Amino acid sequence: KTTVQADSGGGAVLSTVKSIWDRNGIKGFFAGADTTFVGYFFAGAAAFGLTELLKRRISTFLATSTLLGNGLGLGQEWVTNHPVPITISAAALGVIASVVVVMPFEAIRIRTVSSPKFQGKSLLEVGEVVLKDEGFAAFFTGLPFFFLKDVPFFVIKFVVFDAVAGLLYDAFPMGRELASVSLLISLAAGLIAGGTAAILTHPFDSLVTLVNVKSAEMRSSVDSLSAAKATAVADSPFTLVLQDLKDAGVGGSLQTLARGIGPRYVQGSGTEPL
Repeated sequence: KTTVQADSGGGAVLSTVKSIWDRNGIKGFFAGADTTFVGYFFAGAAAFGLTELLKRRISTFLATSTLLGNGLGLGQEWVTNHPVPITISAAALGVIASVVVVMPFEAIRIRTVSSPKFQGKSLLEVGEVVLKDEGFAAFFTGLPFFFLKDVPFFVIKFVVFDAVAGLLYDAFPMGRELASVSLLISLAAGLIAGGTAAILTHPFDSLVTLVNVKSAEMRSSVDSLSAAKATAVADSPFTLVLQDLKDAGVGGSLQTLARGIGPRYVQGSGTEPL
């Protein structure tokens, strides 16, 4: 996915797969795997841990607080009968925390996958080079787009899952009694929810990749620029990416932002049911 997104020539998925295989064989598809594992290990811990903590705190607050008035149904009964909005609120805040945790690892992973300079290097090796060449801020390149990708992704998948599961249970009421049917309904709803969320948030996923790739490219070319120009370029990866999209026109911009949507759909629809 990242390789397709970073390909300014708009390479197709199958040709990209062949290119990766020809260059590095099977190990090419696992480039940055160590970074992905470590990053999402800590991000998952932050997201799930904070979500559970906030669910308890929000539930306690709503059950005991009178700030909004009793007319709105606050109290333990209201909390018991409305778990979904509490869960969504807590999980959205948990996702925000996880984004901050995982962003440095994503910045390293994108460079590992997209730049020949970093291929074959470990998490620590790439991180050391990025810190030395681009500075600490480079680890958070594209952070606003990451927020716009992950927070809506969670909300969309949760809402779509709940809606689809409800429709399927209405269509197949035996699912409420048979565990096997219930499992199939959950898997189907998760597949649809993950795929839908992946498609709707994909433009921001592409922007995260493009901004990080642009930042790395600019740093590589700084030595060939004048000092003033190098400073201006190094400080504006967002501006250059947005300018590239503007120069490409509406059609070209949409095509750029849609690159890699197939692999991301498979990723979203394949992992969310699990």
